[in-house]
Amino acid sequence: MAGRLLIIDDDVDFAESIADLLEGQGYETALAHSAREGLERIAAADFDLVLLDMKMPGMSGVACLEELHRLRPGLPALMVTAFTRTELLRQALAAGAVAVLGKPVSVDDLFSVVSTVTAPASVLLVEDDQDLAAELCEALAGRGYEVRCAGTLAEARATLSARPAKLL
Repeated sequence: MAGRLLIIDDDVDFAESIADLLEGQGYETALAHSAREGLERIAAADFDLVLLDMKMPGMSGVACLEELHRLRPGLPALMVTAFTRTELLRQALAAGAVAVLGKPVSVDDLFSVVSTVTAPASVLLVEDDQDLAAELCEALAGRGYEVRCAGTLAEARATLSARPAKLL
C-alpha cells in the first residue's frame, strides 16, 4: 500500500474526487468534512499525510494544522486552497504545511507532492562489520525505511551518486 491519507475539506464533492484519484494510485483514504471531524480522526487513527482545505467554516485550515501538529507532531500536511494570497500561503507554510496547492488542483502536482511525502525514507547505512550491518539493516527495514548498505566509504559514495538518501 502506498500510504494512508486523510482528506479534510468541507466541499464534499472535491474531497470525494481527490479521494478517488488517490485511491486509483493505491492510497487508502479517509474523509472528514470539517476541521473538528478531521482532528477527531487524527486523534483516533494513524495517517501518513493529511490534505487540508485552508478555508473551512468553524476553524481555519491554519488553526486546524496547528492543532493537528499538537496532536501528532511530525504528521505532514498538504494544504489546498482557492485563495492563493501571499499572506495565506505564508501562514500555511509557517504553520508547517509541506506544500500549498491552489484549487483547482493540478493532478500531476497532487501526485508529485503526495508520492514524495509518503515515500519511505531512504537510509544509507555505512558499516564495515557485515554482521552488524545486516542486523541494523533488518531493524531499519522493519521500521519502514528503505535501507541500502555500503561496507566502505567508496561504496557509499557510489551509492549516493546513483541515488541520494534522505538519511545517512
